[in-house]
Amino acid sequence: MKSRFRFGVMLLLLLSSAACVKVDTSSKTPTIGSEIIDLSRARELGKLSDREYQELRRKVLASF
Repeated sequence: MKSRFRFGVMLLLLLSSAACVKVDTSSKTPTIGSEIIDLSRARELGKLSDREYQELRRKVLASF
């Protein structure tokens, strides 16, 4: 009976601790899509000219 109780306590502790584990699934490096979106937003906000946008866009596409 004692061993069954210990097993139950250990199982409960194991299952409850599994919910506390955090797994980082976010990407640290930007994707090609996010780079192009950032460039598009900068152009829309007037931070980049059309020429600058096209040049940077070509560089991003060439780097992947």
